[in-house]
Amino acid sequence: YVFYTTHDVSRLVQEGRNCIGLWLGDGFVSRFFPHFRPQGIVQLEIECRDGSRVIITSDETWKTHPSHIRRIGGFKFCDYGGERWDGSRELPDWCRAAQDNTGWKPVRVRTAGTPTRREALEADLPDRLKVYTPAGTPVLRAEMIPPNVVLKEVQPKAVLAEPNQTWLVDMGQMITGWFSFAGQGTPGQVITLDYMQAFSAYDAKPEGMMASVNFVDLVDPDVSGRVRFCNKFNYHTFRYVRIQGLVQAPEAGQIKAMLLGTGLTPAFSFSCSNDLANRIHQASMNTFLANSIGGYISDCPDRERAAYASYGLYYAPFLMQHFLEGVVFLEKMVRDGVDAQRQDGISATASQVGFGNGELLWTFQNGGGYVFVPTPWQIYLYTGDKRALVMSLAASEKYLTRMESYFDEKAGIPSRNDGLHYYDFLADWLDEG
Repeated sequence: YVFYTTHDVSRLVQEGRNCIGLWLGDGFVSRFFPHFRPQGIVQLEIECRDGSRVIITSDETWKTHPSHIRRIGGFKFCDYGGERWDGSRELPDWCRAAQDNTGWKPVRVRTAGTPTRREALEADLPDRLKVYTPAGTPVLRAEMIPPNVVLKEVQPKAVLAEPNQTWLVDMGQMITGWFSFAGQGTPGQVITLDYMQAFSAYDAKPEGMMASVNFVDLVDPDVSGRVRFCNKFNYHTFRYVRIQGLVQAPEAGQIKAMLLGTGLTPAFSFSCSNDLANRIHQASMNTFLANSIGGYISDCPDRERAAYASYGLYYAPFLMQHFLEGVVFLEKMVRDGVDAQRQDGISATASQVGFGNGELLWTFQNGGGYVFVPTPWQIYLYTGDKRALVMSLAASEKYLTRMESYFDEKAGIPSRNDGLHYYDFLADWLDEG
């Protein structure tokens, strides 16, 4: 499926000429597959006062231009990189009708029948390891999960001067999200932003203290030396930001951090006379929201960012109790699991692509069955809604048939490896209950 989101843009439409713009990122997977390019599809529907409708769609008349932001860093454990912001290439009014588009190039239109990204990745894999993909044009489906939103803006607690044109910004709390600042640098000199979760003087790292997990952004000042930065296509987990290369302290009032998360609607508010209980509840909320960016549940927002299927089961009661869209969120996880099921019955344990022994490797392990066996059952127990059970029935049967072929009578649990580079990921996480 190709999921689309819908926005009411009435307040943005102006009398006269208007412009529609898409600002697209490469995505982490582009590090391994550089021939892939960002893709987008747009349809603007206008309902006129006389009842008629005007529909404008993206097509070959659209134009494209390289962004002044590009991804840097890795796509692996403890290295999810950052962004490089080149102020000398920034086009402040790029998405205005009056913008001069001289030098912009025509887009390339993807036609029906062009291999999908997943089909291209799997082209050389054995059939048994391929995910079943229906022939023809991918199906458009409305994305029912709210998009990412800025949950809260946080001002810095302190800005401390360090040697060598360096400043340490203390946000006063842990942040999973974006960082923004403005200041003055030197043309041609790169400004470095290093994000840390814990800090000690002179870069000492006491036992148990994680100073950094390779979150770094780079900023090139514009021709006047002016520096203006805000994350766009990546996010970090941090409390401290060390800014190196400014000729003076960052501008007061121009520093802030933005907590990000999926824009779920709380079903209730919680407060009681016990301060510890209030703090525990808020910590639980913060933990979930930090791990729900992008509409999936990850194990952590910094080191792995892996959307393990088992978290649908673990978070199911919490999601359905705390958020109005909790059931929809879980149903999306179930649908994704069914869609990603391999032809031999195994589904993805985590929504990542990795490499083992130099070969392309989806993280397909037996733990993927969590998403279409116990998670739909949890939805039914809490709500009486059978839709997720029906949706996952065929996939569950195929998965359980595969599990029966793995059963070890001596051990009493499935434990055999299926030839991939990972263990089965079931016995190690087996629920004793």
